[in-house]
Amino acid sequence: MAGFFHERHFTIEQANSLIPTITPLLVRIQRSVELHERQLQRALSAGQAARTNGKKHEPDEPDALIEIEDLTVRVESYGCVIRDHAKGLIDFPSLLDGREVYLCWKLGESEITSWHEIDGGFAARKSVHSDLQFRSTL
Repeated sequence: MAGFFHERHFTIEQANSLIPTITPLLVRIQRSVELHERQLQRALSAGQAARTNGKKHEPDEPDALIEIEDLTVRVESYGCVIRDHAKGLIDFPSLLDGREVYLCWKLGESEITSWHEIDGGFAARKSVHSDLQFRSTL
């Protein structure tokens, strides 16, 4: 849509319906973030290639950065935006009173209960209430 940052926008119901789909992907992302941190620490402490013969990770471990990238693409293909991989913080673009806003959800929450302005963030979350009419472009 012209004048908006995002092409796709969600109602609360549409965004909530995606939560069961993206939750297992976000859990995998969190595990990959933790794995990446371990891989990075091993590489730094080993002097990277010098002491590991160029081996980046243990033989049975996936490359964590590739896994994070692949999972991020999958999650964001639904139209939402990952704001914090480690915390599982997601924004769903929506329209409120003709302007673009974000419906805000965090892994572990059962449904969307907050929103914020495009230039706001997690700290600027406001509660969703029935007076607000979030619109979609789906």
